[in-house]
Amino acid sequence: MEYAISSESMRLSDENTIKKYGVSAIALMERAAHAIFNVIVNGNYNKIVVVCGSGNNGGDGYALALQLLDMHKNVKVFGKIPKTDAAKHYYDILVNKYKNSYSEISALKDIENYDLVVDCLLGIGIKGDLSKEYINYINIINTGKFIISCDIASGLNSDNGLISPVAVKADLTIAIQSYKTGHFLLDGKDYCGKLQLCDIGIEIIGEKYYICNDDFVKNSFLPRKNNSHKGSFGRCGIVACSKNFVGAGILATESNVSIMGECTMRVGSGYSYLFVPDKMISQLWGRVTHSCVYGHSELKNHKLDSIAFGMGIGENNKLFDTICNYNCLKVIDADGLNMLSKNMSKIEKLKGSVLTPHVMEFSRLAKIDIENILINPIEIAKSFAKKYNVILLLKGSTTIVTDGDKTCLNISGNSGLAKGGSGDVLSGIIAGLLAQKIKPFNAALVASYIAGITAENLSKTNSVYSILPLDIAKEVGNTLSKIIL
Repeated sequence: MEYAISSESMRLSDENTIKKYGVSAIALMERAAHAIFNVIVNGNYNKIVVVCGSGNNGGDGYALALQLLDMHKNVKVFGKIPKTDAAKHYYDILVNKYKNSYSEISALKDIENYDLVVDCLLGIGIKGDLSKEYINYINIINTGKFIISCDIASGLNSDNGLISPVAVKADLTIAIQSYKTGHFLLDGKDYCGKLQLCDIGIEIIGEKYYICNDDFVKNSFLPRKNNSHKGSFGRCGIVACSKNFVGAGILATESNVSIMGECTMRVGSGYSYLFVPDKMISQLWGRVTHSCVYGHSELKNHKLDSIAFGMGIGENNKLFDTICNYNCLKVIDADGLNMLSKNMSKIEKLKGSVLTPHVMEFSRLAKIDIENILINPIEIAKSFAKKYNVILLLKGSTTIVTDGDKTCLNISGNSGLAKGGSGDVLSGIIAGLLAQKIKPFNAALVASYIAGITAENLSKTNSVYSILPLDIAKEVGNTLSKIIL
């Protein structure tokens, strides 16, 4: 599996590689520059601008410009005087060898006529808001026809993906040695453009946040015996709806447009039970064909292997207490999370459960301001999961899944998922996987990945504006089939 790391891990990995293997910072800079050089020379760029800052990211730019100029490319460099010895090495060579190709960065302007702008202004070490000077440079860079950023788009925080307050909007970002978490979190996907990874021989140390892929999904499913029956694959319960919310419960189970089967069963569970307010049972007759439909009052009469709870429930603490005391694997979402946030003592009975908050819901649970969570989402999510012994699935443009010890990222998906009801479908998928005794961490990550890939597949034939949660529910079976066959 591919992975992403923090800026601190990258800094330590650089230092370790230099000390352990005797590779100089100058040599690493040349390797990074050559990786970008290989991309550029394979493209159709006649006029190139390279914008260099004063750090090592700028040094990569100076080394790159030298390689391009040595190949007789039409290159103009706008830069700052370097602050590091390695960067200064290439800066000195450039200004002596190609003096007419270099200008102080203060002269940066009118770059619209260049075919390519290479952004080497700021690297992965930036913290806090940028000065007006750098904001101006970034705004000018963003007027370029095509922009390649070295390692990360300048102005984007490499740990949390926040812009500060502007960032280069790259068409392509070439990640040096490893993806950074900021490539994927929050604004990262919108500003990095297409991502390309280059290996320059740095040994990565520190924690790696692995990125879910097809192989993880395949390995999470247990082999199925022919000598089996529906009870072999678990009984999944969807406990949903108040008298004001029928739709959410249906969305969590509907899957196929023709037979309206449940997405819990489309991902493999043997039974699907939909529990709704007793007075609503008649409203679902003829609408749900593959789920068994019961009232909330009958929940205690069934032995379930998993439960998804909270979708459209409203404030129903008595039912929540029943769920907390029920002996099975659970997914808590939506109103279930809101009730939990008002009485965190109940989380003691939810150990090992999957909680699926978006950042506002997580703020209520963790009693931490949203702004502070966004600054450090991975570490705060890890700390919460470890403290309460739960699996936390923190929804976002990239989903963070953690049990406090291991943390993975799901980068699949698109804005088509940003619709009311998408979380209900996700909870149904997780519960369907839990019913089959798939480990809760794996179930959460696999479900998020499947939903994301389904949205991506749907966007090939539907606009992201028009994708509905019901569309996701109908297609999850096809997505899973393509992955595990």
